[in-house]
Amino acid sequence: MKRYRLITLIILAVSVCISLYWMMHQKTVVKIIRNPVAPQVKVESINQQENRPNHIVYAESYVNKPLAFIAKVSGDLSTLNATPGQLVAAGDELMVLNTDAAHRKRSRVINDRKIQRLEKSVLLKKKSSLVRVYDSSVEQLNLHVSQQDRQEKLYKNNYLSQAAYDKTKSQLEGLKIAKNQAKQRLVDVEQQIARVESALALLDIDLLDVNEAIADATTISPHSGFIGEVNVVQSGYVETGQVTMTLIPVDALRLKAVIPQEIYRLLSRSDVPSSVMLNGQQVALDFDRFEPYFDQENGSIEAVFLAADSRLFYPLGQRFKLYIELPEPTVSFLVPLASVYPGGYIYIVENERLRRVDVEFHGYRFTDGEATRLIVSADSLPERVDVLVDTIPDAINGMSIRANDD
Repeated sequence: MKRYRLITLIILAVSVCISLYWMMHQKTVVKIIRNPVAPQVKVESINQQENRPNHIVYAESYVNKPLAFIAKVSGDLSTLNATPGQLVAAGDELMVLNTDAAHRKRSRVINDRKIQRLEKSVLLKKKSSLVRVYDSSVEQLNLHVSQQDRQEKLYKNNYLSQAAYDKTKSQLEGLKIAKNQAKQRLVDVEQQIARVESALALLDIDLLDVNEAIADATTISPHSGFIGEVNVVQSGYVETGQVTMTLIPVDALRLKAVIPQEIYRLLSRSDVPSSVMLNGQQVALDFDRFEPYFDQENGSIEAVFLAADSRLFYPLGQRFKLYIELPEPTVSFLVPLASVYPGGYIYIVENERLRRVDVEFHGYRFTDGEATRLIVSADSLPERVDVLVDTIPDAINGMSIRANDD
């Protein structure tokens, strides 16, 4: 029994030690939670001032009539010098199809033309010789015919023997046969010449076709502009009639946006600055015209804008935020981009504690073409506030902070 009591006392002693250790450790954790270390953050002092806000709408890029390049010949694409958005000049080589087969055919056609021309030259010389033979046979026949009448009279008056008369007639028949044979040989040569000339004409057509095919295998830009769509790939096969790419003439690219009536009145009356952000840069726009579109229910009108720098390209069908700078200023703050949280609020610093403030967004301010500040306003703010510059993921209202003097 004494042994069991001893074991029980030992177990109780161990339990008490564990409980005491746990209680001491728990107090340490609570102490850390109740006394957090205030994070060091970057704070910026800003003043309330008058700023011209931006009216923001979405605009879509489009073009009225892009030039479509349609393949006139088929073949493998050997060279592609065009990418979407690329600015090209008149005469630039955009793509080239493989023309090895066409050049081989051209060599064969040129060689066949040489052979046919040589054959024609030989036949023309032969024809010239046959013409002389034929003319001579006709001359001899005519001479013999003119003498035949005299031979007939001599024969009828018994001044010419039967044998001599028969010989004369036989000679006449021979001359007629010789003339006909010369004529036939001449006709045969002329037919051969006609066949050669026909073959040459076909070869000339083949040469024109193959030269056109070689020329059509190369796509040349007829004027300056931007490459729009590119529907071919390097080493890919191109079908005849396929639209290979499109070219957008310079000054043809537009942005179209639906704007409310009050903005329409501003654009109608005065020169209102407008811009979009393209590749991180501010691009100024020129108001172009109003489209014949009017939304009676919402009182909206469609407006068209043109990039002030016509050398800039923005992809077709892409949506952009269009910033129209309003002439009437608002009392607002210019805060850093990083200070605004996704929910549309900022944190200001008061007595080294954060206070959340919901703000109204009025647009951007640009520096060297880059958006660097947001125009915001809020109710019940003093003229000067300290704004938390960097967004803190776990920031909460009333959180203690330490301002970074740097």
